[in-house]
Amino acid sequence: MAEAGVNAGDNVEFWVEAGRIVIERVTNPPRKGWAEDAERGLAAAEDDALEWPEFGNGEDVALKR
Repeated sequence: MAEAGVNAGDNVEFWVEAGRIVIERVTNPPRKGWAEDAERGLAAAEDDALEWPEFGNGEDVALKR
């Protein structure tokens, strides 16, 4: 794994090709930044309000902050 530049904790992709297992370090995770982009897009569209407005539960009285 070290020869492929893979360190402990790195993300990897692997597949079988011509009867061999190929392992490749992921240098640009495919979903990197998606959550932040979605958050910015919703805020820009002013569509970032809570879907379920806060409502009380019977056990809320026992909660401590």
